[in-house]
Amino acid sequence: ETHEFAHIITGRMICGGWGFRDFNVWGLRDGCGEAHPIAVLATFAGPIWSYALIWLGARLLSRGAAAARSVGFSLVFANLPLARIVTAATGSGDEIFGLRELFEAPDESNRHQLWLIGGVAILLLTVPPLFAAYKAMDTRKRVLVFGGCLVLPMLAGFATIFGILNPLMGLGTLDDTGLCGSPVLVNVWTALVVVFFALTCRQLTTLA
Repeated sequence: ETHEFAHIITGRMICGGWGFRDFNVWGLRDGCGEAHPIAVLATFAGPIWSYALIWLGARLLSRGAAAARSVGFSLVFANLPLARIVTAATGSGDEIFGLRELFEAPDESNRHQLWLIGGVAILLLTVPPLFAAYKAMDTRKRVLVFGGCLVLPMLAGFATIFGILNPLMGLGTLDDTGLCGSPVLVNVWTALVVVFFALTCRQLTTLA
């Protein structure tokens, strides 16, 4: 959720008004892209925020305190690094879209090169923190647990967004505009996630 909020809040700062969003798609205020060329920054704001949290997590993993290491471990995986890799591999995702918006030739002759550059950049931004998380884990069943932490949150996120939340929004459920220019359903879901975190955050310390 904070990834999506980074997009729309940056767009609000540049455009002077809120755009639109659901649980995985967002957009700028009408006409903002043409009026403000720097509005492309909103495209990169989400990934920049996610990578910052991933690398913060990797940094915390190097600290001795169990609580800090556990939070760091969670931050690496909670920002769905595999989803960043998978979406780029399919030619989509914020990073690839932003690069094409900035640098794509009118005849799209450099489309493949931009995809390759974006993919390499994403690997450089995700693989080192993932390796740090892997090294920090207990050696017993490390491969299995690492794979589960890498894959299962992404699958759960996709199932929740595409199987429940976006279909509910498509039916008009709580689709009025709420806080931060987001539909009320988004606000309700975000509040539930925060409450769940508050109830379970103590258990993070057992991960280390």
